[in-house]
Amino acid sequence: RGLEAIDFGFLLRADGTAAVIERGATVQAAGAYAAGDVFRVAVEGSAIVFRLNGTLIRTSALTFAFPLFPEATLAEAGGTISAAPSSVAF
Repeated sequence: RGLEAIDFGFLLRADGTAAVIERGATVQAAGAYAAGDVFRVAVEGSAIVFRLNGTLIRTSALTFAFPLFPEATLAEAGGTISAAPSSVAF
């Protein structure tokens, strides 16, 4: 599966930069990242928001429907994800 399978997410590139993904397309640069940074995609109010280390990067104008499912994909051998909580609050 490629980017087209991602409705809302971040793309972390090997060059240390990140981008916002919406419905399989890269829609905005998110800046540089480093080990330990926290990426968050969340429903806030009636919108999907993207945050990097707590700073708002983007508010999506796209509509969405529940349920939403978290997923992570590693494209490089040796890549890791740590401390990745998934929570739902109503």
